[in-house]
Amino acid sequence: MKTKQLKYRCFYSGLCRYCLAALVLCLISTPVSARDYIQLDVPVLINGAFRGDISASIEPGSADRQGPPKVMVSLERLHNLLGYFAVQEQLSQWFINEQEKELSLGQLRQRGLEIEFDESLLNISVRMKLLGLNSISLRGNREPVPEDGHAQAKIAGGANFFARNTFSHRSSIGNESGFDETAIDVAGFFTIGGFGGWSLFYEADYLENDEREFARQDITVVRDNFKKGVRYSFGDISPQTSGLQNSPELLGFGIERDYREINPFRNINPRGRSDFTLDRAAEVSFEVNGVIVDIQTLEPGRYSIEDFPLTNGANNVKVIVDDGTSRVEVANFSPFVDLSLLDAGLSNFGLNVGVRREAGTGRSVRYESDPVLVGFYERGINQKLTLGAQVEARQNHALIGSTAVYGSRVGLIGLETAVSDRSELGTGYRARLRHEFSHQTKSNWLIESDFQFDYTSDRFVNLDQDDATGAGWIGNASLTVGKGSLSLTLGGFISDVGDQTNKAITASLFKSFNRFTLSLDYQISEFDNETDSRFGVSVRAPFGGSSLRTSFRSDDDEYELDWTRPRARSAGSATFSGATVRTNNLLSELELDAEYIGSRFEINAQHRSATFVNPFTESVADTDISVGGSIGFADGKFAYGRPFTSGFVIVDQHKTLRGSRIAVRGSGGSRAVTSTKRLSSTLVPINRSYIEQSFVFDVDDLPIGYDIGAGSVNLFPGNLAGYRYTIGSDASNTVLGTVAWPDNEPLELKSGKLIPLDGGEDIVVFTNRTGRFVAEKVAFGKYRMEFTRKGVLHAVNIELKETDKPGLVKIGALVLEQVVEI
Repeated sequence: MKTKQLKYRCFYSGLCRYCLAALVLCLISTPVSARDYIQLDVPVLINGAFRGDISASIEPGSADRQGPPKVMVSLERLHNLLGYFAVQEQLSQWFINEQEKELSLGQLRQRGLEIEFDESLLNISVRMKLLGLNSISLRGNREPVPEDGHAQAKIAGGANFFARNTFSHRSSIGNESGFDETAIDVAGFFTIGGFGGWSLFYEADYLENDEREFARQDITVVRDNFKKGVRYSFGDISPQTSGLQNSPELLGFGIERDYREINPFRNINPRGRSDFTLDRAAEVSFEVNGVIVDIQTLEPGRYSIEDFPLTNGANNVKVIVDDGTSRVEVANFSPFVDLSLLDAGLSNFGLNVGVRREAGTGRSVRYESDPVLVGFYERGINQKLTLGAQVEARQNHALIGSTAVYGSRVGLIGLETAVSDRSELGTGYRARLRHEFSHQTKSNWLIESDFQFDYTSDRFVNLDQDDATGAGWIGNASLTVGKGSLSLTLGGFISDVGDQTNKAITASLFKSFNRFTLSLDYQISEFDNETDSRFGVSVRAPFGGSSLRTSFRSDDDEYELDWTRPRARSAGSATFSGATVRTNNLLSELELDAEYIGSRFEINAQHRSATFVNPFTESVADTDISVGGSIGFADGKFAYGRPFTSGFVIVDQHKTLRGSRIAVRGSGGSRAVTSTKRLSSTLVPINRSYIEQSFVFDVDDLPIGYDIGAGSVNLFPGNLAGYRYTIGSDASNTVLGTVAWPDNEPLELKSGKLIPLDGGEDIVVFTNRTGRFVAEKVAFGKYRMEFTRKGVLHAVNIELKETDKPGLVKIGALVLEQVVEI
């Protein structure tokens, strides 16, 4: 029934829209003398996306009118809509005089703003260049107020537990079938002070039969300043870097501004990351233009995009990280370093001091003794220029660097330089020049180009490098032209490092059709004086609620068929989420992925069968099994549940709802996060900090008249947050009755108060024309009901006796008594 009603609503809404458009067309074709301006609220599209409504005055015209009608708009409203995306220089060009209240679209076009009115669709469309200063937030463009949400617990803590093992069905040569050693990963936190307080984050792991069975990993104390976007860290830290820096992990102290993580509502375009850190061994897949080009198992550590075995000059790179704990992270990278501008007067910085973690120590955590300093500072000089400086220092090593990014009419231009000096190597240099251009034509063709040239001398080293990588230079360039569902990218790569010169030229085509997408790529390359070429094709199509993809790579004759569906995150769901069949010159492989999500635990199983082609053809078949859960406490209440990422909410049942089944849903509506019936509380995971979110509660068999209030809780969690929320309360009864004046005349449409005699807030009471009243959210106890007539206070005392079944309480007819003349 709801679906049918929705269809009718959409139909009539669309019909009304077209009727309104027809009416406006009729009116604007009427002679000017017949009508005045037509006032309408019309939607505004900025670069094709709806951003809000604006009041427009549309001038009528004659039937032989040439060109579009004259449209006047409110400058204040337009300024507010464009202000989220434009820099001050652009706004100053379009909005010259603060005294101006309205302007026509033609006048705005004369000032350089691409703005049009569409008569058929009744909307205003704006096209504008985004000059690298924009942060479009999923939360809308409003900075939230943390105090508006439910209060974060002053003291909270919790931990995730993941137990993993592998069962070998068929053994490879030299190995036996059966279970491998069990591994258990623990990651948790302890927070004091609520939002903006101090948090202790810790990690540890256990590996059965290992020489060091128990090992501690990162332990860090963190405090965030939300307003300033600054994070203070003590302990094991991974410093941010800028320019040509590259820092190892440290044990020490750090202070950094991180708007992306802490306060993502500022009007900036933060630097894109071209690296990430693996906390544990993971299987990493590299997909280029829709074709998987490599799969590797990487050990824990920090990896740069330059470290990956990617095809030189490639583009549209997707990196899929699976660490075996039912969490799959998907990241997209460009082979180039991202450029960015900061708004005028805005700064980014980082300062970290400590000792370097030793590499190659296995599960043990060891540190060197020499102190290390890593720092950078970036500042927006004006709307077009951002400058920065970097420093690295330790005993016998120093690095000083600089960055400059300029926003010109022909795109962003960036220059990064660095000088290093190490006692055993001497002085080295490195410089990187970058140009990035993007333009969308009036016919909606998107043109993007990217050029980068990188030179390194033979003695240049970063802080975390033990030796220089050798002198040489690398050049990259790409050009993308696209419109709608079609895009073509051409790329080139050339490098001269040492005595070796390598070259590559790539071309890729992407086209989306009605039911499927097609991706083609071709590369010809010259490495080690050998010329090679490869071709790849990938086709992806929807298949029910899932996706089916088939691909081919010519370099090793690899065929792949991949079926995936979104991972279910609803409690109580079992999902077969993926299957992959792959065959090439080296192996034939089958991969299967399934999971079960319970209210208080998660199970993931990944199966892999492979037959390798080598002189001793062998087959293996393994199933990786992972079980995850969590435990936490907040404001003195303990609970356990599913694994969390950034914190949790302990949902507690009030004693008046014991035995009721409660389902907790996300703000999207249908997805059940968790549920509880036998236990009085459950732990609901929070998977993102510093974002407004809410949870909705559904209570089965709710007593008639029982009032649970809003039935939801709104949160704005900080870093590593714990909450406690109780569903239901003593004040959950609905009271029904009638009330009359001392002469038995009913109270007609009166408002009064229900005052708790044992203390508490007054409850407002309303009556209808017959004197019938309803009072909500009333607890059991003694009350005084008061009403006033003609300056005289009247009252009556009532008592609501406690029962085993709270909810609807009927108290019959009440007669007021005169108390005192006011």
